[in-house]
Amino acid sequence: MFGVGPVDFGAGFAPMLLGAAGASLPMLWWLLSSIPPKPTKISFPGFRLMFEALAKHQKPLTMPKWQKALCLSAIMGVAIAGADPQINHNQYGANTTGPLVITVDNGWASAANWDARKRQIELLLNAAESQGRQVVIVPTATAAPGDDQTFSIMDVSEARSVLMELEPKPWPVNRDARITALRDLRSGMQQTPSVFWLSNGLAGDGTAFLQTLQDMGPVTIFQGDGVTQPHLLSLVDNADGKMIVKVQRPSGSGEETLTLTASNEAGRPLVQGEAVFADGETETQVTFNIPPELRKELARVSINGEDTAGATLLLDENWQIRSVGVIDTGSTEPLRDGANFVQQAVEPFTDLHRGSIEAIMKLPLSVIVATDEVSLLEGERTQLKEWVEKGGTLLRFAGPRLAANPNDNLVPVELRQGQKSTAGSLAGSGQGKIADFEASSPFHGLAIPDNVRVKQLVLPQPSADLDDHIWARMDDGTPLVTAKKQGDGWVILVHTTANMEWSNLPLSGELFLKMMRAVVSHSQGLVQQDQLNKSLPPMTTLDARGRLTTASRDVQALTSEVLSTGKMDAVHPPGYYGDETTRLAYNISNVVPNLEPLEDIPGGVVVTSYKQDDDNNNYATLLLVLAITALMADLAVRSRQDGKLSLRANSGRDGPEPGTG
Repeated sequence: MFGVGPVDFGAGFAPMLLGAAGASLPMLWWLLSSIPPKPTKISFPGFRLMFEALAKHQKPLTMPKWQKALCLSAIMGVAIAGADPQINHNQYGANTTGPLVITVDNGWASAANWDARKRQIELLLNAAESQGRQVVIVPTATAAPGDDQTFSIMDVSEARSVLMELEPKPWPVNRDARITALRDLRSGMQQTPSVFWLSNGLAGDGTAFLQTLQDMGPVTIFQGDGVTQPHLLSLVDNADGKMIVKVQRPSGSGEETLTLTASNEAGRPLVQGEAVFADGETETQVTFNIPPELRKELARVSINGEDTAGATLLLDENWQIRSVGVIDTGSTEPLRDGANFVQQAVEPFTDLHRGSIEAIMKLPLSVIVATDEVSLLEGERTQLKEWVEKGGTLLRFAGPRLAANPNDNLVPVELRQGQKSTAGSLAGSGQGKIADFEASSPFHGLAIPDNVRVKQLVLPQPSADLDDHIWARMDDGTPLVTAKKQGDGWVILVHTTANMEWSNLPLSGELFLKMMRAVVSHSQGLVQQDQLNKSLPPMTTLDARGRLTTASRDVQALTSEVLSTGKMDAVHPPGYYGDETTRLAYNISNVVPNLEPLEDIPGGVVVTSYKQDDDNNNYATLLLVLAITALMADLAVRSRQDGKLSLRANSGRDGPEPGTG
């Protein structure tokens, strides 16, 4: 690399080319001053006339100085253009002796414009090489938890090797993790460095980080203009056949329209929607109307043309509309029909079907609900059992019918004959209250209203493994909800009625609705993020550009602790965790709730854009165009002069006086 001040020459042979061109200028000037006269064209009237013409004294034809300068400018312009000149704007006023410290945000938000960032680093390395300076490159996306990597000062050739291997990561940056390493770097430097921060434009943990950079030396921040600002997708709601996705951007400047595509596992587009930002808006919502036949196929939502992990939203079964079938009881009394209460609870968030067991069994369902009013024939019991073992979830409610005939093969635990009375009224005494749900229960975390009472329920037979099947208890420890895995499916029993006969649970509003939602979510191995009570091994992970890849050996299982602390790094990247029966989507929006722009930058810090150097460094083309223009002008002048000479010769006049052509 060769440079003069802020001007760098990208061509490796630039010194030889420019030296040779400069050395040839005096000789070219002399040659242009000694051009012999052009032979004179004359008619042949006779030898006498020819001899008279040749008797003239001949002198060399001297080109005017301005024309010689034009010709030499064209030659020198071609030489300089071949040397690939580049002006590094960021070196103005900067220290030119200390090393360059280049910190680069290489998290998910930088992936879409990674080439612009690498180009900027290349320009900085070119400047460092032309000035004989050393370099340090510090990426801010950690490679592993607790990454306290130390960074060494390198020659430019080593730094170029590091740059070739530098790639964006699919998780957020952790700038604070680099503060100690940066302080150690500064303490080992003899001279004040020039510091450059290639920012992703997001605030995050930038305050303390920027202060550390300022303590090292003069700081220049690159952001904006030359790169597209990142966007973040998160799911707001999924009910009534509609899916609502929130789209965020850090800056509200200008209007913007994005196209979002919802696709299946194979990447086939299913539906599209537009996210429209008005000037000043930093977030908007897109509502997808999903046809029932496509709901189960939904796998991801992404922004067209923006390849980042944040612009990709993975969907698991928690966000797919589940199909639920409620077996019709044939009752003509709605207030006493438990199926009506169940229908009202699950209809807002499911694809609900209600009918006879024969009709229900023909549908592709996730959950089938049977209240105590349903009388099952032996053949129907066999069909239901086979359906459960293939992966279905059967939800049953107890009542007088089951209490009288407890020997049932479609219950999770053995039952006693008869029912137990809690001796409590629906809203009166303290008895009949539901205990707080345990951590191992799918209902864990649900609030229990004080006025919910259970008067009667069917008791299970005592057994050594009874506790393993209990999802909910009464205050006195009596099981209220039990469950058991059968084959690939589940059988769940609520030990009280679905109507108001034995409890007021169906009228508890949010509690009953959320319990039904939890049961539906649990179907086919679904898991709620706030109820995760086991570790889920990695399945596939997202790369920085939003593509699903096989999880590497370094990726660890996802746990409730990781979710609660919002960790996302090399061992817990975004992607799918679990197995074929229990799958959870882990998205950038799980750990980054909002996009906030990097603002309030203190005085003394230079803020520039990636676009500045991209727009102003194509000088080779400009010089080449100017050189060709000068050459064309020179040729035009020569052609005009040749025309004058011919005209004079043909008219019998003497040639031009020396020095005038």
